[in-house]
Amino acid sequence: LLTCPQLTVDMCNSYDGYTPLHYAAVWCKDISPLTMTSLASMMQSEWLNKKDRNGWTAVMIAVDRGNLAAVEGLGRVQGVLWPGGELQARARKKLSGKKLDDMLALLQKIEEERNGAAGQEEAKLKKEKEEDKRRIEEERKAKIQLDNERLKKEEMQRKKEAEKKKKQGEGAMRKYQVDENAFIALCKKGASEEVKECLGAYPELLNTQAGEPLRMAALGRKLRVIEVLME
Repeated sequence: LLTCPQLTVDMCNSYDGYTPLHYAAVWCKDISPLTMTSLASMMQSEWLNKKDRNGWTAVMIAVDRGNLAAVEGLGRVQGVLWPGGELQARARKKLSGKKLDDMLALLQKIEEERNGAAGQEEAKLKKEKEEDKRRIEEERKAKIQLDNERLKKEEMQRKKEAEKKKKQGEGAMRKYQVDENAFIALCKKGASEEVKECLGAYPELLNTQAGEPLRMAALGRKLRVIEVLME
């Protein structure tokens, strides 16, 4: 029946509140731990730990009845609540002799296994957290490195452009042999492109001799030169 996908196990009767796990714990003495685990794994968490009308869960009843297989099978399911001390107290109250010894040994074994599993899960979560932290730190460092490389490239580009501009200016000065007087004369008789080249290299020539370049361009009726000087 447990292999049928349509099987519904999340239920209880209205008389004593027993779920399928309660019935298995009471009546199935020859049930295998694996079968009990399979049955429990098919149930929602609220049904795994559902109490009957007396307030007992399936694992409590399995302990009371000395059903070792049912206890072992339920102990493998992490969703099953496991009040270890209470279960041991119930065993001492309900069982005796070899049944008590076997049950206490099994309860102790399951308790250790569950604690070990919980410890492993905690260690796993801690490791994942540390890995996330390390990944975030590596991404931060990588971003800083990329930013530094970008800034370095931008600085190199600025220096390269400044050097290029300087060389162009020096070339213009050599080409036009520009000094203050030569620039003033250029504004009156030269082309606007030549004036613009000179100003690109030496912008301080714009207002040399109290604005004489603009006055001379006006005298020479050099409208394009005036536009360049007024930019």
